[in-house]
Amino acid sequence: MILGPPATVAQLPFTPPDSVPIHDFLLGQVSEQYGRHPLDDSLPPFICGITGTSYSVAQVEQRVEALARTLAADLQWGGSLDNVDEMDRVTAFFALNSIDTLTASWAVHRLSGVACPISPTYSTQQVADQLRNTKAKFLFTSAPLIESALAAASLVGLPLSHVYVLRVPAKATKGVEIPPELKTVDKAIEEGAELPPLPRNSFTPGHGARQKLVKLTHRNVIANILQFVTFERGSATQSQAEVSLGVLPLSHAFALIATAQMGVYAGHSTVILPSIDMGDILQATQDFQISRLWLIPPLIAAMNHAPAFVQKFDLRSVRSVLVGSASLSKDALSRFQTLLPGCAMIQGYGMTETTCIVAATSRDDVMFGSCGYLMPGTQGRLVTTDGREVDDPNEPGELLLRGPNISPAYFTSSATSTEMLRDDGWLATGDLVAVKESPRGHKHLFIVDRLKELIKVHGMQVAPAELEAFLLQQVSVAEVSVVPVPDEFAGELPRAYVVKSSDGKALSDEEVRRILHEKMDEVFHSHKRLAGGIEFVDALPKTFSGKILRSVLKDKAKESIATQDVRMESKVPAAHNVEVYTIDSGEED
Repeated sequence: MILGPPATVAQLPFTPPDSVPIHDFLLGQVSEQYGRHPLDDSLPPFICGITGTSYSVAQVEQRVEALARTLAADLQWGGSLDNVDEMDRVTAFFALNSIDTLTASWAVHRLSGVACPISPTYSTQQVADQLRNTKAKFLFTSAPLIESALAAASLVGLPLSHVYVLRVPAKATKGVEIPPELKTVDKAIEEGAELPPLPRNSFTPGHGARQKLVKLTHRNVIANILQFVTFERGSATQSQAEVSLGVLPLSHAFALIATAQMGVYAGHSTVILPSIDMGDILQATQDFQISRLWLIPPLIAAMNHAPAFVQKFDLRSVRSVLVGSASLSKDALSRFQTLLPGCAMIQGYGMTETTCIVAATSRDDVMFGSCGYLMPGTQGRLVTTDGREVDDPNEPGELLLRGPNISPAYFTSSATSTEMLRDDGWLATGDLVAVKESPRGHKHLFIVDRLKELIKVHGMQVAPAELEAFLLQQVSVAEVSVVPVPDEFAGELPRAYVVKSSDGKALSDEEVRRILHEKMDEVFHSHKRLAGGIEFVDALPKTFSGKILRSVLKDKAKESIATQDVRMESKVPAAHNVEVYTIDSGEED
């Protein structure tokens, strides 16, 4: 069964081009031929949320060209740009958000190069590893990260002349002075304005960006921009000029592509903040009348936990909130909508291999827990672990995807990458997905779990997400994660790590444990019950974007089992002949 968006979603107006670079598609005169909002009627693409500095579309295009000229001169990337191997022109970005981040990225593309974002949270060694693995020839950084950036550059032999500094507001520099031997992007643009024009290259489809060493082509990015804008154009709010919040790190595909570049195509503005500060977020939303917030669950949680502070700001301009990276609980969603009544809550689903957003909810057809419909131009299928097509609407299966936004390859091949990007053109997502029809008859995608997270109890599969969803409905539970613990007889057993809610904290651990076991026993078959135990923790380990680090909890569970085995062994009388067996769950973290 082939899945796609419902008939109510507009089809792509044209096939995404494979002969146009991203910057021309967004900024150049050719862009209006591809449905871009009129250039003369567009808002400034990026505004600094601290200083208010901004540039018009025409000014951004001029800055891209000037910076490209200086880069070409400094790196001796002159001459013809035809037949250039873009893998010899990999440029890394290890920086805080800046209104010139995309300007610099597009300048690299102008020279037929590859932009490779690196998370600003990385250690010096991690940055060096990324530079080495990608064979980066150039590095953009910002003042607060200079020490780590230069140390990483030194480790891989990157000269100081191959490091430029992106401007960030003074309050974000933390007092760090830029060494005089380093060139700033502003200085490079100033120099480039005096240099002769670069030749125009006869563009061939290359790699526009990399994230977690996934290759994304210019066509992938253009296709995904076109898909999401087409998906949204049926909305009444999309006919109005929109100002979005750009606080998520531009090293992440969700921010780099969805937040920053989709708005440029639609003629909107994005207010750029260098880093996450709740006061700055709320102040910028008020000052710039931001109408769309691009957020992740930890930011939603932070606002929910400080309602009095949030309500000090006028947020009536916010018309929509798009949440990505991880799903929201019903409680978190309800509390947030109390803070921002009347705004549409949109949840997106995607992965780096799909460029960015591959499915999203519609404000006109809401089902809680759904990640919405597939984007126009995207096809999906569900298959079982043995490759059988799933046709039963009540049966979940692994989601396979195909479309112009799907990455063509990884930077390095491995067994895992071959399994995901298949020879037949389908991407195996690794997500167990169920399809359910809404009252309007539209097929919604529901993420059941990651296939590798499934727990096998006596050979039967148990989806942690199913148990977590049930536990989150209990008043004593604020957060929960279910992971496997090894068991000699069952193979694995489900164990829940629970963060108590305020109601739960009023009860003892034993009382909450008893209540939860009783509730589970009423609903689930024996193999889905929490026979591995219920443990209470103050907080769950998470990534920056809010995804729970199950691997940390799995290690914690294994350690507790090992400790328990040692204690049991120490209690056995010496006269008894006891053999101790190590049981490994066999799962990859």
